[in-house]
Amino acid sequence: MFEELRGIRIEQVNCGHRLASFEQSLTGMSEKLVQVANVTNSQSDFMNTQAYRSIDIEARSRRNNLIFRISENRGENCFQLVRDFLANHLDVDPNRMYIARAHRLGKIDSRKTHSAAQS
Repeated sequence: MFEELRGIRIEQVNCGHRLASFEQSLTGMSEKLVQVANVTNSQSDFMNTQAYRSIDIEARSRRNNLIFRISENRGENCFQLVRDFLANHLDVDPNRMYIARAHRLGKIDSRKTHSAAQS
């Protein structure tokens, strides 16, 4: 009976050592998980900051642009369309202003182009 109790005691001590080792391992993993969470949060904040900067830079680059909504035509000369619009609808002399570029935004709507050609 003493042998049996001694065996149970040894098994209990071994289980205690394994449990302590497991707890130590679990504590190490918990610390690493906290570190990963901190790095992830930091990276997420950095990505959000970069996204806001990108939006700000894009908005600032569009600051000096004028957008005109003019009817669509195939083979259109955007530069000439803007000059004609300024002269004919806004009574502005296009020769007295600097227009660096003129281009369309978006795709030509083929439904509008076909209906305009039919009428």
